[in-house]
Amino acid sequence: MGHLRQALRQEAHLHGARELPAHLDRPQFADNVEIKRFEVGGMERTANREGRYTIHGTQDRRAIVPAKKHFGFKVVVDFSYRDFLKAKNDPDAECTGRPGHGLFNTAHVSSPGRGDAAADACAPVPEPKNPAPSTTKEVVGNDTEHGRITYRISVDNRKSRVPRQITVVDRLGFTDTVEVREVRVDDRAVRVQRDGTFAVAGSNGGPQAEVRAGEVRAGEVKTYRVTEPA
Repeated sequence: MGHLRQALRQEAHLHGARELPAHLDRPQFADNVEIKRFEVGGMERTANREGRYTIHGTQDRRAIVPAKKHFGFKVVVDFSYRDFLKAKNDPDAECTGRPGHGLFNTAHVSSPGRGDAAADACAPVPEPKNPAPSTTKEVVGNDTEHGRITYRISVDNRKSRVPRQITVVDRLGFTDTVEVREVRVDDRAVRVQRDGTFAVAGSNGGPQAEVRAGEVRAGEVKTYRVTEPA
Protein backbone atom coordinates (compact mmCIF):
# COMPACT_ATOMS: atom_id res chain seq x y z
CA MET A 1 0.00 0.00 0.00
CA GLY A 2 1.15 3.57 -0.74
CA HIS A 3 2.24 6.08 1.82
CA LEU A 4 -0.12 8.64 3.27
CA ARG A 5 0.37 12.29 2.46
CA GLN A 6 0.02 15.65 4.17
CA ALA A 7 0.00 18.85 2.10
CA LEU A 8 0.78 22.21 3.73
CA ARG A 9 1.17 25.76 2.52
CA GLN A 10 3.82 27.99 4.06
CA GLU A 11 3.30 31.71 3.46
CA ALA A 12 5.40 34.83 4.08
CA HIS A 13 4.28 38.46 4.32
CA LEU A 14 6.75 41.37 4.38
CA HIS A 15 6.36 45.11 3.76
CA GLY A 16 9.99 45.74 2.88
CA ALA A 17 12.67 43.86 1.01
CA ARG A 18 14.61 41.53 3.25
CA GLU A 19 17.55 39.16 2.96
CA LEU A 20 16.83 36.50 5.55
CA PRO A 21 18.35 33.31 6.90
CA ALA A 22 16.82 30.15 5.50
CA HIS A 23 13.11 29.59 6.06
CA LEU A 24 12.87 26.27 7.91
CA ASP A 25 10.15 23.72 8.56
CA ARG A 26 10.12 21.17 11.38
CA PRO A 27 7.63 18.31 11.46
CA GLN A 28 7.10 16.96 14.98
CA PHE A 29 4.63 14.21 14.25
CA ALA A 30 3.32 11.53 16.60
CA ASP A 31 5.99 8.92 17.39
CA ASN A 32 4.24 6.26 15.32
CA VAL A 33 4.54 8.36 12.15
CA GLU A 34 7.63 7.98 9.97
CA ILE A 35 8.43 10.52 7.25
CA LYS A 36 9.17 8.85 3.92
CA ARG A 37 9.58 11.88 1.67
CA PHE A 38 9.54 15.66 2.16
CA GLU A 39 8.92 17.87 -0.88
CA VAL A 40 8.92 21.61 -1.40
CA GLY A 41 7.49 22.71 -4.74
CA GLY A 42 7.90 19.17 -6.05
CA MET A 43 11.58 18.96 -5.05
CA GLU A 44 12.68 16.49 -2.38
CA ARG A 45 14.47 17.90 0.69
CA THR A 46 16.41 16.18 3.46
CA ALA A 47 16.38 17.06 7.14
CA ASN A 48 19.32 18.43 9.12
CA ARG A 49 20.43 17.01 12.46
CA GLU A 50 17.67 18.87 14.30
CA GLY A 51 14.99 17.41 12.03
CA ARG A 52 14.44 20.69 10.21
CA TYR A 53 13.87 20.99 6.47
CA THR A 54 14.87 24.01 4.41
CA ILE A 55 11.95 25.70 2.66
CA HIS A 56 13.60 28.81 1.20
CA GLY A 57 17.28 29.75 1.02
CA THR A 58 20.17 27.71 2.39
CA GLN A 59 22.75 27.95 5.12
CA ASP A 60 25.23 29.47 2.67
CA ARG A 61 22.79 31.47 0.54
CA ARG A 62 20.31 33.64 2.35
CA ALA A 63 16.68 33.84 1.28
CA ILE A 64 15.64 36.95 -0.66
CA VAL A 65 12.15 38.20 0.15
CA PRO A 66 10.88 40.89 -2.28
CA ALA A 67 9.35 44.07 -0.88
CA LYS A 68 5.57 44.12 -0.46
CA LYS A 69 5.20 40.59 -1.75
CA HIS A 70 3.08 37.73 -0.51
CA PHE A 71 4.32 34.33 -1.54
CA GLY A 72 3.97 30.74 -0.43
CA PHE A 73 5.52 27.29 -0.67
CA LYS A 74 3.69 24.03 -1.11
CA VAL A 75 5.08 21.41 1.26
CA VAL A 76 4.11 17.77 0.76
CA VAL A 77 5.05 15.10 3.30
CA ASP A 78 4.67 11.41 2.55
CA PHE A 79 4.50 9.31 5.70
CA SER A 80 3.67 5.85 6.94
CA TYR A 81 3.05 4.13 10.28
CA ARG A 82 5.93 2.54 12.16
CA ASP A 83 3.45 0.12 13.73
CA PHE A 84 0.30 -0.40 11.67
CA LEU A 85 -1.62 -2.10 14.48
CA LYS A 86 -0.76 0.63 16.98
CA ALA A 87 -2.02 3.30 14.58
CA LYS A 88 -5.63 2.32 15.24
CA ASN A 89 -7.06 4.43 18.07
CA ASP A 90 -3.62 5.85 18.92
CA PRO A 91 -4.14 8.65 21.50
CA ASP A 92 -1.18 10.59 20.08
CA ALA A 93 -2.85 10.69 16.66
CA GLU A 94 -5.07 13.63 17.67
CA CYS A 95 -3.88 17.24 17.70
CA THR A 96 -3.38 18.74 21.16
CA GLY A 97 -1.45 21.87 20.19
CA ARG A 98 1.82 20.28 21.30
CA PRO A 99 4.64 18.63 19.32
CA GLY A 100 4.53 14.83 19.22
CA HIS A 101 0.76 14.72 18.71
CA GLY A 102 -0.98 14.46 15.36
CA LEU A 103 0.84 15.80 12.31
CA PHE A 104 2.27 18.81 14.14
CA ASN A 105 4.42 21.08 11.99
CA THR A 106 6.24 24.36 12.64
CA ALA A 107 7.56 26.88 10.11
CA HIS A 108 10.33 29.19 11.31
CA VAL A 109 12.00 32.29 9.89
CA SER A 110 14.28 34.86 11.51
CA SER A 111 14.73 38.51 10.59
CA PRO A 112 17.97 40.24 11.65
CA GLY A 113 17.19 43.01 14.09
CA ARG A 114 13.51 42.07 14.26
CA GLY A 115 13.58 38.70 15.99
CA ASP A 116 12.19 35.35 14.96
CA ALA A 117 8.76 34.40 13.64
CA ALA A 118 7.15 30.96 13.78
CA ALA A 119 3.81 29.46 12.90
CA ASP A 120 2.52 25.96 13.46
CA ALA A 121 -0.29 23.83 12.09
CA CYS A 122 -1.56 20.36 12.90
CA ALA A 123 -3.77 17.73 11.32
CA PRO A 124 -4.91 14.52 13.04
CA VAL A 125 -3.18 11.34 11.95
CA PRO A 126 -5.78 9.42 9.91
CA GLU A 127 -6.80 6.02 11.19
CA PRO A 128 -5.43 3.41 8.79
CA LYS A 129 -7.77 1.73 6.37
CA ASN A 130 -7.26 -1.99 6.30
CA PRO A 131 -9.18 -3.82 3.56
CA ALA A 132 -10.89 -7.04 4.57
CA PRO A 133 -9.84 -10.27 2.87
CA SER A 134 -11.66 -10.99 -0.38
CA THR A 135 -13.01 -14.36 -1.48
CA THR A 136 -13.68 -16.07 -4.80
CA LYS A 137 -15.44 -19.33 -5.67
CA GLU A 138 -15.14 -21.39 -8.83
CA VAL A 139 -15.98 -24.85 -10.16
CA VAL A 140 -12.83 -26.93 -10.63
CA GLY A 141 -14.37 -30.35 -11.24
CA ASN A 142 -17.77 -31.64 -12.39
CA ASP A 143 -17.96 -35.45 -12.38
CA THR A 144 -21.55 -35.98 -13.53
CA GLU A 145 -21.03 -39.72 -13.97
CA HIS A 146 -20.46 -40.15 -10.23
CA GLY A 147 -22.66 -37.27 -9.12
CA ARG A 148 -19.82 -35.18 -7.76
CA ILE A 149 -18.88 -31.52 -8.12
CA THR A 150 -15.85 -29.77 -6.67
CA TYR A 151 -15.51 -26.06 -5.93
CA ARG A 152 -12.49 -24.06 -4.88
CA ILE A 153 -12.81 -21.18 -2.44
CA SER A 154 -9.89 -18.73 -2.29
CA VAL A 155 -9.25 -16.19 0.46
CA ASP A 156 -6.98 -13.31 -0.54
CA ASN A 157 -5.38 -11.05 2.09
CA ARG A 158 -2.70 -9.48 -0.10
CA LYS A 159 -4.10 -5.93 0.16
CA SER A 160 -4.01 -5.98 3.95
CA ARG A 161 -1.14 -5.03 6.25
CA VAL A 162 -2.16 -7.27 9.14
CA PRO A 163 -3.03 -10.96 9.49
CA ARG A 164 -6.69 -11.81 9.91
CA GLN A 165 -8.46 -14.56 11.81
CA ILE A 166 -11.26 -15.70 9.52
CA THR A 167 -14.22 -18.06 9.41
CA VAL A 168 -15.46 -19.10 5.97
CA VAL A 169 -19.05 -20.35 5.62
CA ASP A 170 -20.61 -21.62 2.41
CA ARG A 171 -24.23 -22.30 1.48
CA LEU A 172 -25.65 -24.94 -0.83
CA GLY A 173 -28.26 -23.70 -3.26
CA PHE A 174 -29.14 -26.77 -5.28
CA THR A 175 -32.60 -27.48 -6.71
CA ASP A 176 -35.05 -29.62 -4.74
CA THR A 177 -34.43 -32.55 -7.11
CA VAL A 178 -30.82 -32.83 -5.90
CA GLU A 179 -30.15 -34.80 -2.73
CA VAL A 180 -26.87 -33.97 -1.05
CA ARG A 181 -25.28 -37.12 0.33
CA GLU A 182 -21.96 -35.71 1.50
CA VAL A 183 -19.94 -32.51 1.72
CA ARG A 184 -16.20 -32.61 2.22
CA VAL A 185 -13.73 -29.77 2.82
CA ASP A 186 -10.19 -30.66 1.85
CA ASP A 187 -11.18 -34.33 2.06
CA ARG A 188 -12.74 -33.91 5.50
CA ALA A 189 -16.45 -34.55 5.95
CA VAL A 190 -18.41 -31.61 7.37
CA ARG A 191 -21.98 -31.27 8.60
CA VAL A 192 -24.50 -29.30 6.57
CA GLN A 193 -26.94 -27.22 8.62
CA ARG A 194 -30.68 -27.14 7.96
CA ASP A 195 -30.35 -23.86 6.14
CA GLY A 196 -27.80 -25.41 3.77
CA THR A 197 -24.76 -23.71 5.27
CA PHE A 198 -21.57 -25.41 6.35
CA ALA A 199 -18.20 -24.22 7.64
CA VAL A 200 -15.26 -24.22 5.26
CA ALA A 201 -12.80 -22.83 7.80
CA GLY A 202 -13.51 -22.38 11.48
CA SER A 203 -16.31 -23.98 13.52
CA ASN A 204 -16.87 -27.61 12.48
CA GLY A 205 -14.88 -26.89 9.32
CA GLY A 206 -11.72 -27.10 11.41
CA PRO A 207 -9.69 -24.54 13.41
CA GLN A 208 -10.23 -20.87 12.67
CA ALA A 209 -7.95 -20.00 9.78
CA GLU A 210 -5.43 -17.18 9.75
CA VAL A 211 -4.57 -15.36 6.57
CA ARG A 212 -1.29 -13.51 6.74
CA ALA A 213 -0.91 -10.01 5.39
CA GLY A 214 0.21 -9.64 1.82
CA GLU A 215 -0.04 -13.27 0.74
CA VAL A 216 -2.20 -16.36 0.46
CA ARG A 217 -0.56 -19.07 2.51
CA ALA A 218 -0.80 -22.81 1.84
CA GLY A 219 -4.08 -24.08 3.29
CA GLU A 220 -5.85 -20.80 2.64
CA VAL A 221 -7.22 -22.05 -0.65
CA LYS A 222 -10.11 -24.21 0.50
CA THR A 223 -11.86 -26.82 -1.64
CA TYR A 224 -14.89 -28.93 -0.83
CA ARG A 225 -16.71 -31.73 -2.64
CA VAL A 226 -20.48 -32.23 -2.84
CA THR A 227 -21.68 -35.73 -3.75
CA GLU A 228 -25.07 -36.07 -5.42
CA PRO A 229 -27.05 -39.32 -5.75
CA ALA A 230 -25.46 -41.75 -8.17
